[in-house]
Amino acid sequence: MDRWVLKISDTKVNDSGLYSCEVNSMPRQSVTRVVSVSYPKTVQMAFENKSKVISDDFNHDFSDCCVKEGIPSICNGFCNFKGLLTQTPKAHIFAICYSHMTQLVKCLTDGRNHIPCCERQNIPRVCHGSCAGKYTLTTALQHVICLDYATPTLSCIADGIQTLPPPPREVTAEPISTSQINVKWEKNTEKMQSLIDTYELNVTELHSFDPKDWSLTKKSEISKLMKQIQGINTNLKTFKIDGNATEFTVNDLKESTMYEISIMSINKLGTSVVTNDIRVVTQSHAIHNTEKD
Repeated sequence: MDRWVLKISDTKVNDSGLYSCEVNSMPRQSVTRVVSVSYPKTVQMAFENKSKVISDDFNHDFSDCCVKEGIPSICNGFCNFKGLLTQTPKAHIFAICYSHMTQLVKCLTDGRNHIPCCERQNIPRVCHGSCAGKYTLTTALQHVICLDYATPTLSCIADGIQTLPPPPREVTAEPISTSQINVKWEKNTEKMQSLIDTYELNVTELHSFDPKDWSLTKKSEISKLMKQIQGINTNLKTFKIDGNATEFTVNDLKESTMYEISIMSINKLGTSVVTNDIRVVTQSHAIHNTEKD
């Protein structure tokens, strides 16, 4: 019997994760293993000690977010940090609340990007979605792996809630001419706003519209469209904006062209997550001239 060996050279901590080896036989054979790359022992011990310490006076309450996301009131115990750490819900309550895990994780992380901390804590990459507000676990094995890292993950989130900048709120974008788009957002509370040093605004020129419904689009048409998209380099512009600003006008854009816009907050300790993409089409000369008249 042949023996196959996977050798990973020049490993880094963020190489940790789930690796699968597969033989294209009939039936197909595969084996999956968890690979964990550690810091030197002294550094690892320091991180482990930190992960076990969450201040008793810290309680991140995100119940308002839970209400906004439509999470049932029976799950209120999961909508604050101390509840997550201390309560043991009954099975039927857990089952109900687990179905809202995507929204709960989004609210828990509060729009901050905790992934750098999760990498420093040697948390496997498969678990990193929860460090950025996205619940991406789908298999039983993934749940088992990430359950072992629940404490350091929560420790990262607890630290990040107090030190990382929140994302800008209520972001909107509107074309104001054939070459300009005005982007606006609302400030956070004074305490949260003090954590923001600058914003980074990304503006990407798009060269194609997505089909409205991929499931109704012929495979040949999808293939053709993807080749067109891959054959063109998108034009990305990045702007640094003062942390006290609440709007920014992007200039020198193309007429009647679609742009994708996102923004994140930055301070010296890290970033927020990037806001959802907003798509805006600049005005045509005909529309612009009509509005002026």
